[in-house]
Amino acid sequence: MLSDRLVAAGCFRPGVLYEGLKHSRPKLSRWPVSLPITLSSLAVEPLAWLQSSLYSRVLAQVVLPQVPIVVIGYWRSGTTYLHQLLACDPTIATARNALTVATQVAFLLKPWLRTLIHRWMMSQRTIDVVSRGPDDPQEDEMGLARLTMDTNMAFSQA
Repeated sequence: MLSDRLVAAGCFRPGVLYEGLKHSRPKLSRWPVSLPITLSSLAVEPLAWLQSSLYSRVLAQVVLPQVPIVVIGYWRSGTTYLHQLLACDPTIATARNALTVATQVAFLLKPWLRTLIHRWMMSQRTIDVVSRGPDDPQEDEMGLARLTMDTNMAFSQA
């Protein structure tokens, strides 16, 4: 489903897309998916500049926790369930789907992104039928992959 793929893979920084294309180019048969992903990236970039100018001072003053909780584990070992349990605690901050879909504009477009995710994203993951929504926890690696090639997800096969 194209809309689910846009939620999963859209809104990369143009520099990340360019670096990715240096490593591999999509086959012609993948262009119906690749083109909307590219267009979504280009569409949000001016908004990313706006968000950066509006929120840079606020973010510079954020105090991070002294002892963060890091969940590490193998795929299919229960880390998603543990992450969801931890996210139920209102005193714990975690990356959410609404923040990782378009990380570079997440503060500026959060209400719109939440609505978009709610409408476009499948309500369950196909791999394990775990429910998901805009406020459900997401691996922070998903957001980092949209911002930089310095991530283990940069060379994943989709």
